[in-house]
Amino acid sequence: MKYKILTLVTSVFLLSSCASTPKINTQSVMDCTGLGVIEVNGFDKNSHLFNKNDPYYIKRYAPHTAFEEVKVIGCTNVSSGERLVRLYTPTYRQDIKYGSYYHNQSQQQIFQLFISSTASSHSTTQQGYQTFNQRIAALKSQSSTVPKDQPDWYVDIEKSSNQPILVSNARDSAMLGLMANRTIALTKDDVLEINTLMTEYWEQ
Repeated sequence: MKYKILTLVTSVFLLSSCASTPKINTQSVMDCTGLGVIEVNGFDKNSHLFNKNDPYYIKRYAPHTAFEEVKVIGCTNVSSGERLVRLYTPTYRQDIKYGSYYHNQSQQQIFQLFISSTASSHSTTQQGYQTFNQRIAALKSQSSTVPKDQPDWYVDIEKSSNQPILVSNARDSAMLGLMANRTIALTKDDVLEINTLMTEYWEQ
C-alpha cells in the first residue's frame, strides 16, 4: 500500500513539473557567434572631440577609458534561418546597443552610404553632411538603446582631426550630466571594418 502511495505521489510530482516547464518559442531562438571586437573612439557630442583629444576628459579620466570596445556578433534565427549582425558594448549596468542589422535591409545601408559619401568631394561641406543626415535619419534599427526620437547615427566632423565620423546616439541611460553627451564615433576605417565583417558573415 505504501509503495502504491509513493508511486502515486511521485507520478503527480513529475506531471506537475512537466506542466510548469515554460514552453520555448523557437521562432525567437538565435544561434550567435562572435565576429570581432573593434576598439573605437569615445566621443563628446557637445565638444565634437574624440575623448582622446579632449583636454577636459584626459585631465579627469585614465587615458585607456578614451576608447570603447564594440562587439560584433552574427546571429541566425533557428526557426527561419534569417541572419542579422548586432553591434553593442557591454557594461555592468546594461548593454549599449548600437543596432541590429539584417542582410539587404535599409538599416545596413548606413555604413555603405557613409563609406561612399566620404569618397566624394562635396561630402566635405556642411551642406553635404546635412543632406546625408537627412537621408539616414529614418533608418532606425529595431533593437538599440537609441532614444526613439533620435536617429541611430549621424555624420559629424571631429574638430581636432577635421575628419568625418559616424556618431551613434546610443547611450547608457544611467549616465547623467556631462557624461550623457558621451557616445562613440566611427572613423571611415572603423566603418570599413564593420562592413567587411558583416559581408563576410552573410557570404558564409
